Amino acid sequence: MSVPADLADRVSEALGALYRHPNQTLLAWYRYAIYDALVVDHTYASYAARAWLDVLSVQHVLFCWQPYARRGWPTTWLQPTDLLGQAEQILQGLIDPAIVQRQITRAAALADVIGEPVTSAQYPAWCVFEAARRALQSAWIARTHDVPPAAPSGGAAGAVGLDDASWYAAIAIAGSRTPAFSDPRMGTAHAARASAAADLAAQLRWTFFWEWWLREAIPQAALIARSSAVL
Repeated sequence: MSVPADLADRVSEALGALYRHPNQTLLAWYRYAIYDALVVDHTYASYAARAWLDVLSVQHVLFCWQPYARRGWPTTWLQPTDLLGQAEQILQGLIDPAIVQRQITRAAALADVIGEPVTSAQYPAWCVFEAARRALQSAWIARTHDVPPAAPSGGAAGAVGLDDASWYAAIAIAGSRTPAFSDPRMGTAHAARASAAADLAAQLRWTFFWEWWLREAIPQAALIARSSAVL
């Protein structure tokens, strides 16, 4: 699958950085450089590619939600699959953006009131929900070219400027918060926590996710956006 030359360059740089990093972490500035390359021409298709990348990332980790759902998350409450379904619908022009805006606000309220704190053992699974609501935000932005209707809740990730859906998806699939504190986008040090290395299996899941994201998800998102964009 071909991608624009500038985007291919950013992906190549990010792959090299991933392998060079001692924790094989994809630092935020590489991710955000990729996001900038995706939307460089400011067309609907480019914003849709950015949103589809979020959607694909959440689809990749949806299975991580099941243990959390079995712990008592009511089926009548919003599920990550609900948010993801609406993200796909709005990108396909099948749903009113006003409906999606209300859903984003509702999801943000649920996260603020009953979401897991970063200190919780269940936080990695909860990150599937966080990833899904950000994917829905990205899709809403792509369709409306507007600012997000609801600011994401804070927490440790927000404190260092890490608030993209893919970041939460990586935490979910790794099953550990440890890698999240080794990526100081705004210069905030978390050395004590970063030094407590995740177990090897979690670290491998973390690295494999970013390899998949760079090698497969990005070109797939670009292809979907080009082939299914609705003006």
